[in-house]
Amino acid sequence: MACTNKTADKIPDISFISLDVGPNNCSLSRELNITGTFESESFNGKAVISYVVDSADAQHIIRLGETDVLKAEGHSNKKHFKFSINSIDVQNISRSMLLNVGLLKLDLLERNNKSAVPTKEKLTVNIVTQIKKNQQGELIRTFFNPLEN
Repeated sequence: MACTNKTADKIPDISFISLDVGPNNCSLSRELNITGTFESESFNGKAVISYVVDSADAQHIIRLGETDVLKAEGHSNKKHFKFSINSIDVQNISRSMLLNVGLLKLDLLERNNKSAVPTKEKLTVNIVTQIKKNQQGELIRTFFNPLEN
């Protein structure tokens, strides 16, 4: 899986069971729905979702939102989250930049013992997003889920 450990001194105790991202193969600005389930003995925090458009000249980071990670009922180590937005606003980014490969980022932020606000980056899941123009000139997104073959 395309994950980045944010805590260099130890490997995070997170093992993803499922990650669903969609809809796929549709307009770039269409709604976005993400659900995920993972196992962790100690994680307590939230998921922060961003879309990154990057080129040699500029980088745009669109913070899409966040959602709490909850303990699954009846499972002490199983956690889950669900995130939905109505659209991804990319109208302030040039079409030429959008036609590069984008990155949907899922950052798991953990609460530290002294604060109720999640601040410590525990793990990042990078979901590569290919953008192509269809015959009508519409920008179409394709997510490459790192948990799928």
